[in-house]
Amino acid sequence: VRVSVSPVRLEDTDALTLGLIRLKQADPAASVARNPDTGELLVGCCGDEHLHRCIQDLRQLYAIGADCRVSEPMVELRETVAIDPPIDWRQFTADSREGILGGRSGISWLSEYSSVLKPDGKGETSFFASDGVKCTISATATAMPEDLLKWLDEHAQQVRRG
Repeated sequence: VRVSVSPVRLEDTDALTLGLIRLKQADPAASVARNPDTGELLVGCCGDEHLHRCIQDLRQLYAIGADCRVSEPMVELRETVAIDPPIDWRQFTADSREGILGGRSGISWLSEYSSVLKPDGKGETSFFASDGVKCTISATATAMPEDLLKWLDEHAQQVRRG
């Protein structure tokens, strides 16, 4: 979890910077950096509780007297949720399977697990193979139902709290 920290008063910039240096020395699990593009001071922590404790320590121990603003946590999106695409992916997976396996029909044991791989009939399986087909990996992805996505949006606070 990362947040941006900035001084409320311009004259507190040096005190806040020194406080962040002290925080980093006292807590090696915390990361302190300056965004090269924006100049923001960033504090990274291992989770919400760690972040709360680091900001509390910064204000009460390391940057005493320097009022600071703390942004909302910055969350990097590395995965996302999407609605079913309008593209028929079956043409791509079927073609790629034949191309990868050199024209042979798929892996024999895979057909036994087709109900597991395609529980709702919407998922498609993609095959990847190493040179010489010594290692083959198959992956299946299905889109979440729209009503589930709406429910997650409506109950986001409850989901975050666990």
